[in-house]
Amino acid sequence: MVTQQNSSGTGVAMSNPRKVLNQISQHLSLRQPTGRKLAAGFSLIELMVAMSVFMVVGGAAIALVRRHMPLFNTAQNQTTLNITLRNAVAQLQMEVVNAGTGFTGPTPTAFSPLGVTIGKAANPNCKATAIYGPGCFDRLSLISVDSNLPLLAPAGDATLITTADTSKNTLFLTNPSGGTAAQYTAWAALLPAGTELMFVQGGTDVPAGQPLISIVVLTANATAGANFIQIPISSTQNIQCNGANVTGVPAAQDPLNIYDVGECGRFTGLFNPGLDYVVKLVAGATYSVDATNPANPKLVRTNAAGTQDIIAEQIIGFTVGAWSSQKVIGGPGYTVNPADYNSDWASVRSIQVQLVARATPNSDNPSTFQNNYDLGNYQVQGISVVVNPRNLNSN
Repeated sequence: MVTQQNSSGTGVAMSNPRKVLNQISQHLSLRQPTGRKLAAGFSLIELMVAMSVFMVVGGAAIALVRRHMPLFNTAQNQTTLNITLRNAVAQLQMEVVNAGTGFTGPTPTAFSPLGVTIGKAANPNCKATAIYGPGCFDRLSLISVDSNLPLLAPAGDATLITTADTSKNTLFLTNPSGGTAAQYTAWAALLPAGTELMFVQGGTDVPAGQPLISIVVLTANATAGANFIQIPISSTQNIQCNGANVTGVPAAQDPLNIYDVGECGRFTGLFNPGLDYVVKLVAGATYSVDATNPANPKLVRTNAAGTQDIIAEQIIGFTVGAWSSQKVIGGPGYTVNPADYNSDWASVRSIQVQLVARATPNSDNPSTFQNNYDLGNYQVQGISVVVNPRNLNSN
């Protein structure tokens, strides 16, 4: 037996040293620093369960995102189409409103040119095949008159009293209100080669609502005399009428597309110097669809210089209707058939533009979606607007 003295000097018998050591060890373990924590962690089984739950939740989230991506893309496409159509129509509308400026010369006129001419599609049923190429769309041309020129009277020679015949190669113009030699020189400078002039019957012999007209194009610059302007023109004697059609009119003789199919009854070549008058036509712009690439037909604006600006892409419908005071079929209303108003563009009071666009076709899209317009596998939106220019001809 071992005897050990404690601090008070008394002795303690230690009959079992191992037991004593255990007690000392337990006593020391209870006195370790209180800031230290026991080590802990996940077991392998807990980790595997957590990973399994994460994979299930993550897979469900990914599947949900993939399921809604087509809906997101559809919404984006529709938004893009909506903005594209609204911007295109807004630009066209503003320009058409300002197109028909008419003529504001020193003397009143019995007839002023319209602000628009409409060219119809050669193949208006392209949506039946969903193949959109040249000939599938209408054309809208904006026409105005150069107000820098006074109202001019036509004549056949320098005497200024001979009837003007547009089948000849030279004609003369004069200002009934007079003018100085300097003024005639300035006016002649406004008539370079390529200028398109409209001869209009303005006397009492004009049919109601249907003044007879003729279009001539200058083949060279006009020259000035003391009291006249001499103009070399392209002869219009080759304009022939075949039933209700106009044939044989080269583009060089009618750059602004004034001669419409079905207007044969309006054309004449003879004009009276004392009754009739001449105005200079000015091209504002032409709206048409460039479908040389059927994968992306584009609505384009072509200015007088021939420069094209792209207004909108993926256009699959461009139709222009008209409301006319001469409408002879079905009463008042808009029509896309020029025969309904005898192709009389001078009687058009307002127009109705219908524009259709599509989302970019995607041949890799496995969706079975088909739109109701042409059954294509893409979104389609359309817009229609009526433009009633304040300054169109009101005769």
